[in-house]
Amino acid sequence: TVVEVDVGGMKWMFVVQLEGAPSPTKPPAPQAHAVALQKGDATDAKLADILRATARCFHTHQVDTSSVGQLEGTLGSAVGCVQKACEQSWGWKPRVSSQGSHSCGQCDGYGLGATVIAIDGTSSGDWM
Repeated sequence: TVVEVDVGGMKWMFVVQLEGAPSPTKPPAPQAHAVALQKGDATDAKLADILRATARCFHTHQVDTSSVGQLEGTLGSAVGCVQKACEQSWGWKPRVSSQGSHSCGQCDGYGLGATVIAIDGTSSGDWM
């Protein structure tokens, strides 16, 4: 319940919840999905590993776009999670040459042999 109080010309708003009332729930996070924009040199099995890890890591490591520092740190954390998952499965960590917003549509110039993954539908946008 929202209560508005006017005290000497100053308005205050409060949210009041009755004791024992159920807590409001947050809407469910959008279902993000990972797609390969370019397979590159990845085998089918490695590509499947990367796609699974990407969906899981970007779900558990939300990207915060509130500031450039937060964006860089949280995006780096999500990508690092993918690298760590791959390293645990394969015994080596894949190199990431770039990361950022997936807002360029069908981007070009990834490089020969590069495997390019996009994660679309996260609560903070689309990433690659």
